Amino acid sequence: MIRDLYESLIAPKMQKTREDWDNGSDDVCYINPDPEAQERADGQARDRQKKEEEMSEIEKEAWKSPRQCERVCESEDPESSDDKDKQLGRTCFQYRWHDEVCCTSKSFKLGQPKPEPTDDNSKTRWTSGWYMKGIHDWIEAMGECKEPEWKTPELS
Repeated sequence: MIRDLYESLIAPKMQKTREDWDNGSDDVCYINPDPEAQERADGQARDRQKKEEEMSEIEKEAWKSPRQCERVCESEDPESSDDKDKQLGRTCFQYRWHDEVCCTSKSFKLGQPKPEPTDDNSKTRWTSGWYMKGIHDWIEAMGECKEPEWKTPELS
């Protein structure tokens, strides 16, 4: 049921890369270490920035371009796509790059359009991408949901 909703409503709108789009990725961020770039980044991105000493070599380059940002999600692929535990432990399903800030997300969502830049500065363009192979592998590893587990909001 939930898988059917995803496959009919959400999956067709996701694509490998989408220009002028913000998919809401903001769980972990990688920002150009230059003080000026750090100042330009919004406070939430700075708060969610991974410490340099904890970064892989790929993560240290993520802020440089949308393609470098995308590589963070790709780098999580296990040696074998049959490794169910690694698929279920995936922490990068999508990314967003804008103005030398790369942010990734441990969930996948669609997001919303952003205006096209008015200048030729490629840094001001929003680029979002979904790691479709990782999403597909995770869905396969999860299997079919038997019954939805609805959460009821607590009333205060």
